[in-house]
Amino acid sequence: MNWKRILCPVDLTQTCQDCVNVASSLARECSAELIFLYVAVPELPASSGAAIPEVNQAIEHEREVLQKLHPPLAGILHRHELVRGQPAAAIVQYSNQNNIDLIVMPTHGRTGISRLLLGSVAEEVLRHAPCPVLAIRAAAKWTEPIAAAQLAAT
Repeated sequence: MNWKRILCPVDLTQTCQDCVNVASSLARECSAELIFLYVAVPELPASSGAAIPEVNQAIEHEREVLQKLHPPLAGILHRHELVRGQPAAAIVQYSNQNNIDLIVMPTHGRTGISRLLLGSVAEEVLRHAPCPVLAIRAAAKWTEPIAAAQLAAT
């Protein structure tokens, strides 16, 4: 695989940690840069200037939590990015603007009415991403590191 930049959108769920493990294995295997992206929702209009300091404080707190959730990974070039916006659109936009080669993201596997009401970020990203997307289901259990060659063969 010729992946140089792998994007791993993160939230604060266990599914996300499973996804981080897969993305880390792929990044190590490919010697790729791994970018953790957290999308702070919702984006506030500029006219709400009074709330901006509180929003910025909340975002800094989220950044600190993310640093603890995803500690530095030995031997993997990585960084944390935090953006504001709606998750699917922000992930696709970031991918376009930063030459991302692969997106590895969690999917919660919602169906029926919950999917209808909550939507599917993973589905929107799959439809609009400029690169391949590997969606990791909540029920997936990874017992050993995945090799990029194994992934390419599937």
